[in-house]
Amino acid sequence: MDWRGVKTVETTYRELMQSEREAGWTMAEVGFRVMPKINVLENRVEVYTPDRFRLEEALRKNGKALPVHVHIIERKLAVRPEGG
Repeated sequence: MDWRGVKTVETTYRELMQSEREAGWTMAEVGFRVMPKINVLENRVEVYTPDRFRLEEALRKNGKALPVHVHIIERKLAVRPEGG
Protein backbone atom coordinates (compact mmCIF):
# COMPACT_ATOMS: atom_id res chain seq x y z
CA MET A 1 0.00 0.00 0.00
CA ASP A 2 1.26 3.49 -0.92
CA TRP A 3 1.11 5.73 2.20
CA ARG A 4 2.61 8.87 0.61
CA GLY A 5 -0.81 10.50 0.14
CA VAL A 6 -1.97 9.71 3.68
CA LYS A 7 -1.61 12.28 6.43
CA THR A 8 -2.29 12.03 10.11
CA VAL A 9 -5.01 14.19 11.61
CA GLU A 10 -5.34 15.90 14.94
CA THR A 11 -9.07 15.33 15.20
CA THR A 12 -11.15 12.27 14.37
CA TYR A 13 -14.19 12.52 12.13
CA ARG A 14 -16.39 11.63 15.10
CA GLU A 15 -14.93 14.58 17.05
CA LEU A 16 -15.55 16.88 14.08
CA MET A 17 -19.17 15.72 13.89
CA GLN A 18 -19.61 16.48 17.60
CA SER A 19 -18.02 19.92 17.17
CA GLU A 20 -20.31 20.58 14.19
CA ARG A 21 -23.40 19.75 16.30
CA GLU A 22 -22.21 21.83 19.25
CA ALA A 23 -21.41 24.78 16.97
CA GLY A 24 -24.89 24.59 15.45
CA TRP A 25 -26.54 24.63 18.87
CA THR A 26 -24.34 27.49 20.07
CA MET A 27 -24.99 29.55 16.95
CA ALA A 28 -28.75 29.11 17.39
CA GLU A 29 -28.52 30.11 21.06
CA VAL A 30 -26.93 33.45 20.13
CA GLY A 31 -29.37 34.11 17.27
CA PHE A 32 -27.37 33.09 14.21
CA ARG A 33 -28.89 30.82 11.58
CA VAL A 34 -25.67 29.43 10.18
CA MET A 35 -24.94 25.82 9.31
CA PRO A 36 -21.44 24.69 10.26
CA LYS A 37 -19.73 22.45 7.72
CA ILE A 38 -17.02 19.84 8.20
CA ASN A 39 -13.94 20.43 6.06
CA VAL A 40 -12.30 17.01 6.03
CA LEU A 41 -9.21 18.12 4.09
CA GLU A 42 -8.45 20.86 6.62
CA ASN A 43 -9.54 18.65 9.55
CA ARG A 44 -11.85 21.27 11.01
CA VAL A 45 -15.39 22.60 11.16
CA GLU A 46 -16.08 25.87 9.37
CA VAL A 47 -18.73 28.49 10.04
CA TYR A 48 -19.27 31.07 7.31
CA THR A 49 -20.65 34.48 8.23
CA PRO A 50 -20.77 37.85 6.47
CA ASP A 51 -19.85 39.62 9.73
CA ARG A 52 -17.28 37.88 11.92
CA PHE A 53 -17.19 40.74 14.44
CA ARG A 54 -20.96 40.58 14.99
CA LEU A 55 -20.81 36.82 15.53
CA GLU A 56 -17.89 37.01 17.95
CA GLU A 57 -19.61 39.83 19.84
CA ALA A 58 -22.84 37.78 20.16
CA LEU A 59 -20.86 34.81 21.49
CA ARG A 60 -19.03 37.01 23.99
CA LYS A 61 -22.20 38.78 25.22
CA ASN A 62 -23.89 35.43 25.80
CA GLY A 63 -20.88 33.84 27.49
CA LYS A 64 -20.62 31.22 24.73
CA ALA A 65 -17.69 29.80 22.83
CA LEU A 66 -17.43 27.62 19.77
CA PRO A 67 -15.60 24.29 20.08
CA VAL A 68 -11.85 24.43 19.50
CA HIS A 69 -12.07 22.72 16.10
CA VAL A 70 -14.47 25.36 14.70
CA HIS A 71 -13.09 28.17 12.54
CA ILE A 72 -15.10 31.29 11.74
CA ILE A 73 -14.67 32.39 8.15
CA GLU A 74 -15.94 35.77 7.04
CA ARG A 75 -17.44 35.62 3.59
CA LYS A 76 -19.76 38.10 1.98
CA LEU A 77 -22.93 36.46 0.76
CA ALA A 78 -23.72 36.62 -2.94
CA VAL A 79 -26.96 38.37 -3.77
CA ARG A 80 -29.02 37.03 -6.64
CA PRO A 81 -30.58 39.65 -8.91
CA GLU A 82 -34.37 39.75 -8.95
CA GLY A 83 -35.92 37.42 -11.46
CA GLY A 84 -32.72 35.37 -11.69
